[in-house]
Amino acid sequence: MNRVVALVAATMAAGWVETAMAHAGTGLAGGFAAGFSHPFGGMDHLLAMVSVGLWGAFLGQPLIYRLPVVFPGLMVVGAIFGMAGVALPPVEWGTAFSVLVLGICIAAAWRPPAWFALAVVAVFGLFHGYAHGKELPSAADPVGYAAGFVLVTGSLHVLGIGLGEVKRRRAGMRLLRCAGAIVAAAGVAFVAEAARSVRVGHTLLPWIVLAVVVGIVAMSCAAMARHATAGRATPAVAWRVLLSWLLAVALLTATLACLPVTPGYAPDHLE
Repeated sequence: MNRVVALVAATMAAGWVETAMAHAGTGLAGGFAAGFSHPFGGMDHLLAMVSVGLWGAFLGQPLIYRLPVVFPGLMVVGAIFGMAGVALPPVEWGTAFSVLVLGICIAAAWRPPAWFALAVVAVFGLFHGYAHGKELPSAADPVGYAAGFVLVTGSLHVLGIGLGEVKRRRAGMRLLRCAGAIVAAAGVAFVAEAARSVRVGHTLLPWIVLAVVVGIVAMSCAAMARHATAGRATPAVAWRVLLSWLLAVALLTATLACLPVTPGYAPDHLE
């Protein structure tokens, strides 16, 4: 596990470039490097993605491997919703609450039913993906950007899992819960910022769409949890996780191929 964490950290360092803050509305440079580095420009994304891995490490098998599959997968679905213009509630609320709720789950050492944990992570992945789906059609080389963003999301999950292994050491669980409290405190700040900047419309359609999507996600996760097994970690499991990320990239690439894409970027990004 230490080798995995070192590999992920080295990959992140190699992919680091200065970038705009997440959702700043300043446009995207596009390309794999921009997609890979984008989460590092917004602490909401960075903390949420690492927290998924931390929570998975705390919950143990099989969720330690299922959460890093579900989040990127639903992130791609959210991106497709964003590109298609499907109405959802203000995305700032979703990204802010994702940090707050995940931090609380870790700090409280909460062990919900497997299907519920999967549903929570899935819904938050939907919001994070939706935010970037609004940006993708205007980005130069959106396919490369999408690939970089999905793969760095998975890498951050793995980093969180590696950091979560501290629970095996003396007083490690206490340290892990303290980290969750810090994440939750940051989430409070993000929620407060969202409350100041987001204007909630009067139409109920986005909330109805979200309710339907959440219902479908919850039922799907319940079905997935019923068939879950807590077997030992094997290389085959790791390969399945990696394959799920590649399939997510392929799905997003196919969607982008069907959409008109403007080279460069336009000032029409999600604020």
